[in-house]
Amino acid sequence: MRVKRAFWIVGGLLTPLALGSLPLPTLPAWQRPGTVGFGDTLALSPDGARLAASSADHALVILDAATGAELQRLTGHFGRILALAWSPDGTRLISSSRDATVRVWAVGSSRELRRVPVGKRLVLALAWNPTGLEVALGGADGVVRLWRSGTAEVRALSGPGPGIAALAWSPDGAHLAAGGYAGVVRVWTSGRPVRDLPLGGVVRALAWSPDGAWLAAGGETGQVHLWAVGGWRAGPVLSGPEGEVLALAWSPEGNRLASGGADLTVRIWEAGSGRPLQVLGPLPGPVHAVAWGPQGLVAGGAGVTAWPDSSPPPEE
Repeated sequence: MRVKRAFWIVGGLLTPLALGSLPLPTLPAWQRPGTVGFGDTLALSPDGARLAASSADHALVILDAATGAELQRLTGHFGRILALAWSPDGTRLISSSRDATVRVWAVGSSRELRRVPVGKRLVLALAWNPTGLEVALGGADGVVRLWRSGTAEVRALSGPGPGIAALAWSPDGAHLAAGGYAGVVRVWTSGRPVRDLPLGGVVRALAWSPDGAWLAAGGETGQVHLWAVGGWRAGPVLSGPEGEVLALAWSPEGNRLASGGADLTVRIWEAGSGRPLQVLGPLPGPVHAVAWGPQGLVAGGAGVTAWPDSSPPPEE
Protein backbone atom coordinates (compact mmCIF):
# COMPACT_ATOMS: atom_id res chain seq x y z
CA MET A 1 0.00 0.00 0.00
CA ARG A 2 1.35 3.39 -0.98
CA VAL A 3 0.95 6.16 1.59
CA LYS A 4 -0.12 9.31 -0.23
CA ARG A 5 -0.97 11.48 2.72
CA ALA A 6 -0.27 11.59 6.44
CA PHE A 7 -1.09 13.92 9.29
CA TRP A 8 0.51 15.44 12.37
CA ILE A 9 -1.59 16.27 15.38
CA VAL A 10 -0.35 19.73 16.39
CA GLY A 11 -1.99 21.40 19.36
CA GLY A 12 -5.06 19.25 18.90
CA LEU A 13 -5.41 20.18 15.23
CA LEU A 14 -5.12 17.67 12.40
CA THR A 15 -2.46 19.12 10.10
CA PRO A 16 -1.26 17.62 6.79
CA LEU A 17 2.36 16.51 6.70
CA ALA A 18 4.10 17.36 3.46
CA LEU A 19 5.16 13.84 2.48
CA GLY A 20 4.81 14.72 -1.19
CA SER A 21 6.66 18.02 -0.89
CA LEU A 22 9.98 17.87 -2.69
CA PRO A 23 12.89 20.15 -1.80
CA LEU A 24 13.23 23.16 -4.05
CA PRO A 25 16.31 22.98 -6.30
CA THR A 26 19.21 25.00 -4.94
CA LEU A 27 19.89 26.16 -8.51
CA PRO A 28 17.42 28.96 -9.36
CA ALA A 29 15.09 28.74 -12.34
CA TRP A 30 16.04 32.33 -13.13
CA GLN A 31 17.74 35.28 -11.50
CA ARG A 32 17.75 38.98 -12.27
CA PRO A 33 20.60 40.72 -10.47
CA GLY A 34 20.17 44.31 -9.42
CA THR A 35 21.11 47.00 -6.98
CA VAL A 36 19.51 47.95 -3.68
CA GLY A 37 15.83 48.67 -4.28
CA PHE A 38 15.28 46.13 -7.05
CA GLY A 39 12.89 43.49 -5.76
CA ASP A 40 12.62 44.96 -2.26
CA THR A 41 8.87 44.75 -2.82
CA LEU A 42 7.26 41.91 -4.78
CA ALA A 43 3.72 40.77 -5.55
CA LEU A 44 2.49 37.86 -7.64
CA SER A 45 -0.58 38.39 -9.79
CA PRO A 46 -3.62 36.41 -8.62
CA ASP A 47 -3.10 33.82 -11.36
CA GLY A 48 0.60 33.53 -10.52
CA ALA A 49 1.69 34.30 -14.09
CA ARG A 50 3.16 37.77 -13.52
CA LEU A 51 5.41 39.24 -10.86
CA ALA A 52 5.39 42.94 -9.99
CA ALA A 53 8.63 44.22 -8.48
CA SER A 54 10.06 47.52 -7.33
CA SER A 55 13.09 48.76 -9.24
CA ALA A 56 16.03 50.93 -8.25
CA ASP A 57 14.86 53.70 -10.61
CA HIS A 58 11.48 53.92 -8.78
CA ALA A 59 9.51 52.18 -11.54
CA LEU A 60 7.27 49.14 -11.14
CA VAL A 61 8.56 46.29 -13.28
CA ILE A 62 6.26 43.44 -14.32
CA LEU A 63 8.04 40.17 -15.04
CA ASP A 64 7.00 36.83 -16.46
CA ALA A 65 6.92 34.65 -13.33
CA ALA A 66 8.06 31.56 -15.25
CA THR A 67 11.06 33.08 -17.04
CA GLY A 68 11.86 36.41 -15.37
CA ALA A 69 11.51 38.25 -18.69
CA GLU A 70 10.46 41.88 -18.35
CA LEU A 71 6.96 42.43 -19.74
CA GLN A 72 6.37 46.11 -18.96
CA ARG A 73 7.28 49.05 -16.73
CA LEU A 74 5.01 51.47 -14.90
CA THR A 75 6.71 54.82 -14.38
CA GLY A 76 5.70 57.93 -12.46
CA HIS A 77 6.96 57.59 -8.90
CA PHE A 78 10.03 59.67 -8.08
CA GLY A 79 10.88 58.01 -4.77
CA ARG A 80 11.66 54.51 -3.59
CA ILE A 81 8.73 52.08 -3.88
CA LEU A 82 7.62 51.04 -0.39
CA ALA A 83 4.72 48.66 -1.07
CA LEU A 84 2.57 47.28 -3.86
CA ALA A 85 -0.41 44.97 -4.31
CA TRP A 86 -2.51 43.52 -7.14
CA SER A 87 -6.25 43.84 -7.43
CA PRO A 88 -7.97 40.44 -7.09
CA ASP A 89 -8.88 40.43 -10.79
CA GLY A 90 -5.28 41.12 -11.84
CA THR A 91 -6.09 44.24 -13.87
CA ARG A 92 -4.71 46.88 -11.49
CA LEU A 93 -1.75 47.51 -9.22
CA ILE A 94 -1.54 49.87 -6.28
CA SER A 95 1.81 51.24 -5.10
CA SER A 96 3.16 53.57 -2.44
CA SER A 97 6.43 55.45 -2.50
CA ARG A 98 8.71 57.75 -0.56
CA ASP A 99 7.35 60.49 -2.79
CA ALA A 100 4.34 60.36 -0.39
CA THR A 101 1.86 59.24 -3.06
CA VAL A 102 -0.27 56.13 -3.42
CA ARG A 103 -1.05 55.39 -7.07
CA VAL A 104 -3.38 52.97 -8.83
CA TRP A 105 -2.30 51.64 -12.22
CA ALA A 106 -4.11 49.96 -15.11
CA VAL A 107 -1.79 47.07 -15.88
CA GLY A 108 -3.06 46.51 -19.42
CA SER A 109 -2.27 50.05 -20.55
CA SER A 110 0.58 50.87 -18.09
CA ARG A 111 -1.42 53.99 -17.24
CA GLU A 112 -1.85 55.68 -13.87
CA LEU A 113 -5.56 55.64 -13.09
CA ARG A 114 -5.76 57.70 -9.91
CA ARG A 115 -4.11 58.64 -6.65
CA VAL A 116 -5.49 57.66 -3.28
CA PRO A 117 -6.16 60.73 -1.10
CA VAL A 118 -3.78 60.23 1.84
CA GLY A 119 -2.29 63.72 1.97
CA LYS A 120 1.49 63.69 2.28
CA ARG A 121 1.59 60.67 4.58
CA LEU A 122 4.04 57.85 3.97
CA VAL A 123 2.32 54.51 3.41
CA LEU A 124 4.58 51.59 4.35
CA ALA A 125 2.26 48.66 3.60
CA LEU A 126 -0.61 47.85 1.24
CA ALA A 127 -3.09 44.98 1.02
CA TRP A 128 -6.01 44.63 -1.40
CA ASN A 129 -9.04 42.92 0.10
CA PRO A 130 -9.81 39.67 -1.79
CA THR A 131 -13.33 40.98 -2.41
CA GLY A 132 -11.80 43.83 -4.41
CA LEU A 133 -13.82 46.45 -2.56
CA GLU A 134 -11.19 47.91 -0.22
CA VAL A 135 -7.46 48.45 0.06
CA ALA A 136 -5.76 48.64 3.46
CA LEU A 137 -2.98 51.21 3.80
CA GLY A 138 -0.48 51.07 6.66
CA GLY A 139 0.86 54.47 7.58
CA ALA A 140 4.14 55.56 9.09
CA ASP A 141 1.89 57.55 11.45
CA GLY A 142 0.54 54.30 12.96
CA VAL A 143 -2.90 54.55 11.37
CA VAL A 144 -4.46 51.85 9.21
CA ARG A 145 -6.65 53.39 6.52
CA LEU A 146 -9.21 51.65 4.35
CA TRP A 147 -9.69 53.07 0.88
CA ARG A 148 -12.86 52.10 -0.94
CA SER A 149 -11.62 51.12 -4.38
CA GLY A 150 -12.42 53.56 -7.16
CA THR A 151 -13.70 56.32 -4.85
CA ALA A 152 -12.34 59.16 -2.73
CA GLU A 153 -13.58 57.47 0.46
CA VAL A 154 -10.89 56.74 3.06
CA ARG A 155 -11.66 55.76 6.66
CA ALA A 156 -9.25 55.19 9.52
CA LEU A 157 -8.84 52.31 11.95
CA SER A 158 -7.00 52.64 15.24
CA GLY A 159 -3.64 50.96 14.63
CA PRO A 160 -1.58 48.94 17.12
CA GLY A 161 1.11 51.63 17.36
CA PRO A 162 3.53 53.68 15.27
CA GLY A 163 4.85 52.62 11.88
CA ILE A 164 2.49 50.05 10.30
CA ALA A 165 5.03 47.94 8.41
CA ALA A 166 2.92 44.86 7.57
CA LEU A 167 -0.68 44.21 6.51
CA ALA A 168 -2.53 41.08 5.42
CA TRP A 169 -6.15 40.19 4.67
CA SER A 170 -7.45 36.71 5.34
CA PRO A 171 -8.33 34.78 2.15
CA ASP A 172 -12.06 35.37 2.67
CA GLY A 173 -11.54 39.10 3.26
CA ALA A 174 -13.20 39.02 6.68
CA HIS A 175 -10.10 39.60 8.84
CA LEU A 176 -7.34 42.20 8.56
CA ALA A 177 -4.04 41.88 10.42
CA ALA A 178 -1.61 44.78 10.92
CA GLY A 179 1.70 45.10 12.71
CA GLY A 180 4.60 47.49 13.03
CA TYR A 181 7.04 49.16 15.36
CA ALA A 182 4.95 48.58 18.50
CA GLY A 183 5.62 44.83 18.33
CA VAL A 184 1.93 43.92 18.34
CA VAL A 185 -0.24 42.33 15.66
CA ARG A 186 -3.77 43.73 15.72
CA VAL A 187 -6.59 41.79 14.05
CA TRP A 188 -9.91 43.30 12.94
CA THR A 189 -12.99 41.35 11.92
CA SER A 190 -15.43 43.27 9.75
CA GLY A 191 -13.72 46.50 10.83
CA ARG A 192 -13.89 45.74 14.57
CA PRO A 193 -10.68 45.08 16.56
CA VAL A 194 -10.88 41.57 18.02
CA ARG A 195 -7.37 40.63 19.13
CA ASP A 196 -3.90 42.02 19.89
CA LEU A 197 -1.13 39.44 19.53
CA PRO A 198 2.26 40.38 21.04
CA LEU A 199 5.36 39.55 19.01
CA GLY A 200 8.05 41.09 21.22
CA GLY A 201 9.73 43.20 18.54
CA VAL A 202 9.02 45.15 15.37
CA VAL A 203 6.57 43.27 13.12
CA ARG A 204 7.95 43.15 9.58
CA ALA A 205 5.84 40.48 7.87
CA LEU A 206 2.39 38.90 8.07
CA ALA A 207 0.83 36.07 6.06
CA TRP A 208 -2.40 34.05 6.29
CA SER A 209 -2.42 30.40 5.31
CA PRO A 210 -4.36 29.71 2.08
CA ASP A 211 -7.23 28.15 4.06
CA GLY A 212 -7.33 31.09 6.49
CA ALA A 213 -6.77 28.84 9.50
CA TRP A 214 -3.36 30.23 10.52
CA LEU A 215 -1.75 33.65 10.78
CA ALA A 216 2.05 33.88 10.61
CA ALA A 217 4.07 36.88 11.81
CA GLY A 218 7.78 37.63 11.81
CA GLY A 219 10.10 40.50 12.48
CA GLU A 220 12.81 41.86 14.71
CA THR A 221 13.03 38.84 17.01
CA GLY A 222 14.22 36.55 14.18
CA GLN A 223 11.38 34.12 14.88
CA VAL A 224 8.16 33.31 13.07
CA HIS A 225 5.07 32.99 15.26
CA LEU A 226 1.92 31.12 14.24
CA TRP A 227 -1.59 31.52 15.65
CA ALA A 228 -4.61 29.30 15.05
CA VAL A 229 -7.35 31.68 14.02
CA GLY A 230 -10.30 29.96 15.71
CA GLY A 231 -9.28 30.80 19.28
CA TRP A 232 -6.03 32.67 18.55
CA ARG A 233 -4.09 29.90 20.23
CA ALA A 234 -0.31 30.04 19.69
CA GLY A 235 1.12 27.41 17.39
CA PRO A 236 4.73 26.48 16.59
CA VAL A 237 7.45 29.13 16.89
CA LEU A 238 9.91 28.84 14.01
CA SER A 239 13.49 29.70 14.95
CA GLY A 240 16.65 29.74 12.89
CA PRO A 241 17.17 33.01 11.01
CA GLU A 242 20.19 35.02 12.18
CA GLY A 243 18.62 38.45 12.21
CA GLU A 244 15.25 39.94 11.42
CA VAL A 245 12.54 38.12 9.50
CA LEU A 246 11.58 40.53 6.73
CA ALA A 247 9.11 38.56 4.60
CA LEU A 248 6.75 35.57 4.73
CA ALA A 249 4.85 33.51 2.14
CA TRP A 250 2.85 30.28 2.32
CA SER A 251 3.09 27.62 -0.36
CA PRO A 252 -0.07 27.39 -2.49
CA GLU A 253 -1.05 24.09 -0.84
CA GLY A 254 -0.53 25.59 2.63
CA ASN A 255 1.78 22.95 4.12
CA ARG A 256 4.98 25.00 3.90
CA LEU A 257 6.00 28.50 4.92
CA ALA A 258 8.90 30.52 3.52
CA SER A 259 10.66 33.30 5.42
CA GLY A 260 13.06 35.85 4.01
CA GLY A 261 15.61 37.38 6.30
CA ALA A 262 18.27 39.95 6.97
CA ASP A 263 20.75 37.04 6.99
CA LEU A 264 20.47 36.86 3.15
CA THR A 265 18.62 33.53 3.21
CA VAL A 266 15.21 32.09 2.43
CA ARG A 267 14.14 29.40 4.89
CA ILE A 268 11.39 26.88 4.27
CA TRP A 269 9.46 25.29 7.12
CA GLU A 270 6.90 22.56 7.50
CA ALA A 271 4.01 24.66 8.71
CA GLY A 272 2.22 22.10 10.85
CA SER A 273 5.20 21.00 12.93
CA GLY A 274 7.54 23.99 12.59
CA ARG A 275 10.26 21.66 11.32
CA PRO A 276 12.91 23.39 9.16
CA LEU A 277 13.05 21.85 5.69
CA GLN A 278 15.51 23.87 3.64
CA VAL A 279 17.73 26.96 3.50
CA LEU A 280 18.26 28.77 0.19
CA GLY A 281 21.01 31.32 -0.29
CA PRO A 282 22.92 33.36 0.52
CA LEU A 283 21.40 35.94 -1.82
CA PRO A 284 23.02 39.25 -2.82
CA GLY A 285 21.22 41.23 -0.12
CA PRO A 286 18.70 41.02 2.70
CA VAL A 287 15.53 39.26 1.54
CA HIS A 288 12.85 41.93 1.84
CA ALA A 289 10.14 40.08 -0.10
CA VAL A 290 9.04 36.52 -0.88
CA ALA A 291 6.12 35.26 -2.96
CA TRP A 292 5.03 31.69 -3.67
CA GLY A 293 2.82 30.73 -6.58
CA PRO A 294 2.19 27.93 -9.07
CA GLN A 295 5.51 28.62 -10.82
CA GLY A 296 7.51 28.37 -7.61
CA LEU A 297 9.09 30.57 -4.96
CA VAL A 298 10.43 34.07 -5.65
CA ALA A 299 12.63 36.19 -3.38
CA GLY A 300 13.62 39.83 -3.72
CA GLY A 301 16.33 42.08 -2.35
CA ALA A 302 19.16 43.60 -4.46
CA GLY A 303 17.79 41.45 -7.28
CA VAL A 304 15.09 38.85 -7.86
CA THR A 305 15.62 35.08 -7.68
CA ALA A 306 13.11 32.33 -8.48
CA TRP A 307 13.16 28.60 -7.72
CA PRO A 308 10.82 26.09 -9.37
CA ASP A 309 8.54 24.02 -7.15
CA SER A 310 7.80 20.56 -8.46
CA SER A 311 5.83 19.43 -5.41
CA PRO A 312 2.45 18.00 -6.37
CA PRO A 313 -0.66 19.61 -4.92
CA PRO A 314 -2.19 17.77 -1.95
CA GLU A 315 -4.72 15.12 -2.88
CA GLU A 316 -8.32 15.71 -1.93
